[in-house]
Amino acid sequence: MRVVLDVNVLVAALLAQKSAPARLILRWIAGDFEVMISDKLISELTRALSYPKVRSRVTSAEASAFVDFLEANASRAIDPGTAPRRSP
Repeated sequence: MRVVLDVNVLVAALLAQKSAPARLILRWIAGDFEVMISDKLISELTRALSYPKVRSRVTSAEASAFVDFLEANASRAIDPGTAPRRSP
């Protein structure tokens, strides 16, 4: 099964290592499912990890290591193009 984890879930997993999001990461590492990432997701995650509220709890090195881990171990998906406009 392939899953895309929301950036908020990824940040929560890093901030609280005994949380439900952290358990999802552990299940992924155990091979229970495949995590999909994209350039946009990594960009959004990197931005979120630089917020002062997050940075007060996670060092720059920890944030970089987490992003590097995701990029090395998750499967890469191509970002979808612009969503089609819906008529009014």
